[in-house]
Amino acid sequence: DDYVICCKPQTAHKAATYMKSIMKELGLNVNETKTKIVNLTEERFDFLGYTIGKFPDKDSKMYWGTKPSKKAIKKVICKIHDETSVKMTWTSTEKRVLEINQILR
Repeated sequence: DDYVICCKPQTAHKAATYMKSIMKELGLNVNETKTKIVNLTEERFDFLGYTIGKFPDKDSKMYWGTKPSKKAIKKVICKIHDETSVKMTWTSTEKRVLEINQILR
């Protein structure tokens, strides 16, 4: 129920209209607040825990790619913080390492 439509900028509105008609035929509703048209040459967008768009490489050359979204990174940091907090000192180090490894996978 989550998806991205990739198309040329001049066809984006037509693609969105067509997608909405298909969803209606299937009896599904499109969440207008989460639906947007993005020009990837100018901006990035977050989708399923990743930020998609152009990023600089180590030589400052731009490339198309993905990276974990800020929201996803913050979620992982919070989970690791919970596993390493003082309240977890009653568990063994081995158990905490296992839990943290599962979070990082």
